[in-house]
Amino acid sequence: MKRALLVLALAAVPATAPAQERDTTPPEAYFGVTEFRVARIKLERLMQPAGFTVYIIADMEGLAGVVNNSVEMRPSYRGGTPEHERFRQELTDEVNAAIAGARFAGATQFVVNEGHGGTLFRNVLVEQLDPTAILIRGYPKPNVMETGLNPQVDAMFIIGAHANAGTPGIISHNFAFDTFTVNGKPLNEAGVPEEVAKLSGLSREGDSRCFTMESQSAEDVVNVLNKIEWIVLKP
Repeated sequence: MKRALLVLALAAVPATAPAQERDTTPPEAYFGVTEFRVARIKLERLMQPAGFTVYIIADMEGLAGVVNNSVEMRPSYRGGTPEHERFRQELTDEVNAAIAGARFAGATQFVVNEGHGGTLFRNVLVEQLDPTAILIRGYPKPNVMETGLNPQVDAMFIIGAHANAGTPGIISHNFAFDTFTVNGKPLNEAGVPEEVAKLSGLSREGDSRCFTMESQSAEDVVNVLNKIEWIVLKP
């Protein structure tokens, strides 16, 4: 009996789990990094190397008249209201106006990147968008607001920029973060593309950046960026 109990006791002892190997993948080979590079290569192949290229990020919370994120920034099938369609029209009109203005000033190529996730980055009315623009939309996509950003871009516009998280602005937020800093510097959603632009070879002397936004967002951006032009859409 004692022998039988001893055997059973030994059989119940769990085997030692094998030690997990340490992940030695270098940062430059992380999936998110490689995915961003692939998107960049794809966009570069679509772009014309000559001329002047404007990269337009199309967000929505900073548009004129937008005050309720859960109602106005989501379609009915995601808990919002039909009013969302009106703001899709407003966004499309603003993007087209930005393209028209940039073309008048000499720009020759336009990349529009959907930057609002309320409808999984499908907000611009495609059939009404300037037909010469390259449109980046849908989810998932790497670096959602900077997908494909590359050195062939000469200027960056942000449409519908909004206030940073923790500020008294309307629908103030910063993606899903309470705070977002780089080297101790707080960034809003407009400041993040600026940092990515530096890594992508865009930030050069003489580069231009134009934003349409609410007043609090303008204050946030001025504190982050040095050389910008902005238009306030709501106080």
